[in-house]
Amino acid sequence: MVMLKQLFMKNEIDAQSTEIFRRTERMMAEARAEKLGFGWTDVFPIFQSDMNLVTTLKNRFGSVNRAEVFRAELQTRVRFKNESLPELAQSIKKLTRRAYPGTSPLVRDTLALDSFIDAIPETEVRLRLREVGPKSINEAENIAVRLEALRVADIRKGRNVRIVDIETVQEPDLKREINEIKQSIESLTSEVLIIKNQNDQQFRGDNNYRGNKNNFNRNFNNRGAFRR
Repeated sequence: MVMLKQLFMKNEIDAQSTEIFRRTERMMAEARAEKLGFGWTDVFPIFQSDMNLVTTLKNRFGSVNRAEVFRAELQTRVRFKNESLPELAQSIKKLTRRAYPGTSPLVRDTLALDSFIDAIPETEVRLRLREVGPKSINEAENIAVRLEALRVADIRKGRNVRIVDIETVQEPDLKREINEIKQSIESLTSEVLIIKNQNDQQFRGDNNYRGNKNNFNRNFNNRGAFRR
């Protein structure tokens, strides 16, 4: 009987289940009374006192009268810092059972699914879950874990790129030296081209001078030969 009580209280039974429990306990009490030679009227006060104690404890510490408190907590539940997604899912399930003790498992799972998605602070993960449309909180948990892994990988990749950019900015001297070397090479190349052009022009001038001189000598020799 003690184990039966604990089972009913642990599962946060509703009013109908409580009535079934009372009837069951009464029949067992009657059987024990008959076995011991007592009448039901002899053991009823003890039974009634026991049930009153159970009812009082349930009203004080149970979730039937505290459902509104648990519902408010469920609506404002947000993922804590360093809290894993599986831990968040388990917490949401527990709160949903306490906030809606008299509902069916299917309804509770639907409510837990919505609360789990709303409790995720990362907007991209939350929107992606809404887009995928998981059927249960367990499915949503698995999808959220994969999405979070991808998001963390993208963040780390972006962080590495930013680190490279910062290191590049922190080396202005090297950039300046490279630019100075490039300018020196360009200046030297220009000077070489100028010298080459000058040499080409001088070479063409010498050739013209030699050609004119040879023509003059030929003409002179031809005139002398004609006179003789």
